[in-house]
Amino acid sequence: LNPRGYDVFNCYERFLLLTGPRKCTKTINAVNKICRHLWENDGAKVLILGKTLRNIKSSGVWQDLTLMPFGIPQWIRANIGFQYSSPPKMTPDTKVSYFKVTTAEGGESECQVHSLEYDWEVEIKFKGTRYSMVYLPEGDQFKDRMVFNILEDQLRCPHIPDSHHQIIVDCNPPEDGEDHYLYDLFFRKVHPDGRPFSSEYSEKFRVINFSLADNIWMTEQERESLREKYRYDKALFSRYASGEKWEKFSEEGHFREFFFPNIHVKGN
Repeated sequence: LNPRGYDVFNCYERFLLLTGPRKCTKTINAVNKICRHLWENDGAKVLILGKTLRNIKSSGVWQDLTLMPFGIPQWIRANIGFQYSSPPKMTPDTKVSYFKVTTAEGGESECQVHSLEYDWEVEIKFKGTRYSMVYLPEGDQFKDRMVFNILEDQLRCPHIPDSHHQIIVDCNPPEDGEDHYLYDLFFRKVHPDGRPFSSEYSEKFRVINFSLADNIWMTEQERESLREKYRYDKALFSRYASGEKWEKFSEEGHFREFFFPNIHVKGN
């Protein structure tokens, strides 16, 4: 882990937001926090939730967790007793991908991956479930605050200390900036009607900001290449290369994502 990663690794606030540009190690650190949770809590149940299974499983966080050297393989190599008790597989009836691992207490814990294509389905899909940790990679893709509210209610495993229940969200600054509900939750700390959280509830939220400098394995040449790639569009640069501010750019239009000045503008 890098220095910022240890902040994530040792964080036990109930709600944790990891924000910053691309390639700043948010996912690497979230993966190791998940492994720690699975190892430390006998009977833990982790939910990884994304918009589509294809993005999560084909080349996303599921592979980072189960296959990449900085994920579970690293924890197995440590020879502390962390092993698969049931390797990654899919249930034949529900088509849910999951795995189980051994814990420090000699039991086992489980991690599942689900998708939520439409925000309004969150209550149908998850009300009545129980989890001890929820991880939302690219959490800004969920636009309805109800997604967070319903998932918060599912943090209810009575055999695990309440202080170990956690929701982790990671994202680049969203395209709608401060208008996104995550900003109200983690920065303003207000209810939808603008009322501030109570001091007790407010203390449950923590933001850890990342920058490209936090990726200690990235060369300066690679950092500059990332900045240069998005320099043509200040909105994309702010979100993917800088990641410092949550701001909405009013000049964005319906075709911004398809418009490249160096290609589509002739002369001045």
